[in-house]
Amino acid sequence: MIDKYTVFILGAGASVPYGFPTADGLNEDIIKYYESSLRNWAKEYYRYSELPRSNISRMISSIVEDTEAFRINFKNGPGPSIDRYLTDNPQFLLAGKKAILLSIAKKEHLSRFNYDIEDQTKKIQDWYKDLFNELIKDFKGPESCQIDKNCVSFITFNYDRSLDDFLYTNTTSHYTEMAKEILSKQLMSIPIIHVYGKVGDLEWQSENGMEYRSFLSNYDISKLVDNLFVIREERENPNAELAKAEIQKAKRIFFMGFGFAEDNLQVLNIPKILPDDVEIYATNMGLTNRKKDKIDKLFRRSSHQVHIGENPTDCVKLLEEYFLSYR
Repeated sequence: MIDKYTVFILGAGASVPYGFPTADGLNEDIIKYYESSLRNWAKEYYRYSELPRSNISRMISSIVEDTEAFRINFKNGPGPSIDRYLTDNPQFLLAGKKAILLSIAKKEHLSRFNYDIEDQTKKIQDWYKDLFNELIKDFKGPESCQIDKNCVSFITFNYDRSLDDFLYTNTTSHYTEMAKEILSKQLMSIPIIHVYGKVGDLEWQSENGMEYRSFLSNYDISKLVDNLFVIREERENPNAELAKAEIQKAKRIFFMGFGFAEDNLQVLNIPKILPDDVEIYATNMGLTNRKKDKIDKLFRRSSHQVHIGENPTDCVKLLEEYFLSYR
């Protein structure tokens, strides 16, 4: 059982083993497939409408055409991420958030976990499995699960719900003699904060939740966009404040697949907000030596040290080195 309060801060790299894109990959997916994905969504959404077919055809064309300016401009100058692009171009917020929703929902359908992961490179990067095994290590027996006794929380900058679904599916499948209602209540006690929001709550997270791998054709995506935030919006983002509160309680912080983008650090006021005695560990895949030096200097200015390592360290290796006790 984890008794030292541990906060995991997840970047895009943390979801890559399960089929989700990096920031650049999300850009590419939107540029290549947004138009067709939006058209397909509209066709399915209005399939059983009682409106005349000619009216529906015009509506679908209008929905797609309304995103044309966004699609052209984003293709020609996407920048580092869709989040940053929408921050710089707030007139495209609605079109851009629809693009994010459709892309992430598609990736949810394609996502795979545990032994269903076919790509061998991704399979050996499966850190969710190691995390779950550590969380249940001390709870042996048919009705013994007390996963909520672990002092742990998760702050993710990802829109996908893969971690949320993984923890629920694995917990309820492992402790089959316990009621799902009891297990879901335990899991609800473990904070999983999506800084920029998510497609929607899962079914076990709220009364109106959406199942994992939901078909968005069952939903009005112009309303679902309210679930998402970008780096800077006029409306207040409550998720950022919740995340800051978790960080201030931390004794250990693990940055998993996190690129240390300046915008994301500023959203959580890192490193200024960090407790004095917190231990900090980070993966370093894709980080140059220059970037690692910059990160080290940033945290040292607030008298903190980041264990980021010289050798390539992915999420699995970081957990093996500093977190796992069951092995």
